[in-house]
Amino acid sequence: MKAKGIVWLSIGLAAVLTAPLMAQDSLRDMVAQGGYDWLVGRWAATTDEGQGVTFEHRWVLDRHAVVAEFRMGEMAYRGLILYVPYREEIIQVGADNHGSAWEGTWRDEYGSAVHRMERRQPDGQIQRAEIVHTRIDADTMRATMYPIEPGGYRASEPWMRLTYNRQRAEAPLAAAPSAGWTSRMTLGDLLAQYGYNEMIGQWAGRSEQADGEIDVQYAWALDKNAVLVEAKMGRFEYHGMITLAPSGEDVVQIGADNMGGIWRSTWTEGYDGPVNRHEMRRPDGTVQRIEHVYRKIDRDNFRVTEYGVAAAGYRESGSRGVTTFRRRAETPQK
Repeated sequence: MKAKGIVWLSIGLAAVLTAPLMAQDSLRDMVAQGGYDWLVGRWAATTDEGQGVTFEHRWVLDRHAVVAEFRMGEMAYRGLILYVPYREEIIQVGADNHGSAWEGTWRDEYGSAVHRMERRQPDGQIQRAEIVHTRIDADTMRATMYPIEPGGYRASEPWMRLTYNRQRAEAPLAAAPSAGWTSRMTLGDLLAQYGYNEMIGQWAGRSEQADGEIDVQYAWALDKNAVLVEAKMGRFEYHGMITLAPSGEDVVQIGADNMGGIWRSTWTEGYDGPVNRHEMRRPDGTVQRIEHVYRKIDRDNFRVTEYGVAAAGYRESGSRGVTTFRRRAETPQK
């Protein structure tokens, strides 16, 4: 969507009732089978120039996904690692506090875990690299980063080689300093400009068609270059991230659920109001597409109408249901 069209984010996401799925391999299964459980945790290293580097891999969604966080100097990154069963592929998608979008894959290479990544920056530049993670012992690993040459092959000489040490689970990640002033628009700028930052916080929804409440929480991340989304309804859980694409024109969303579904969403302006179109792909490769149309009631209430999307890509004429959301009181900090 064009930048102004973000409007009410994706609060209605949890209104989707995902059907039970047949047993499929999950990310948990793939990590265990490959013997890469040791990568999960908090790690810290120091460059030859004395700069601190920290990252964390953390399980979420009943171990259907891993949240990945990385910090080095002014750079802060956050992403999701997911398994796509019908492609037999482990992918990683994310964003950083400089407005870049990241995509990549993971593979095994003679006992090392290799992450190939591509970073698209707001100025149009594209960087490609591979990081080879090699276990030394239970609390030590080596990460070697190589550039990817124009032909798609890994360069023979690395950019960087770091030795990481495992950190205590309770030790917080080192805070990354702000990326500082920038002339480009961030997601935070966009929400503030159109008065939509009031949607950050906690919300409770009730559908006319389903029993029980829907809990949704939104939180800033990456110097307000992203909004983190957590949604729960009964046994269903979703974890995602909303970002402004590097082009500065589109608002996009990526997420996953605890039933193995992978979600990619876009935002557009419609005659009825802001439209959030979701494509959810189940582990068996089947796809469900829906649209949510948002209408503000007042500062503390709004309504989401859900529509199916036909195979041809058109919204179905009749709605599937309506969910009304109210703002929750903030939980006091202890």
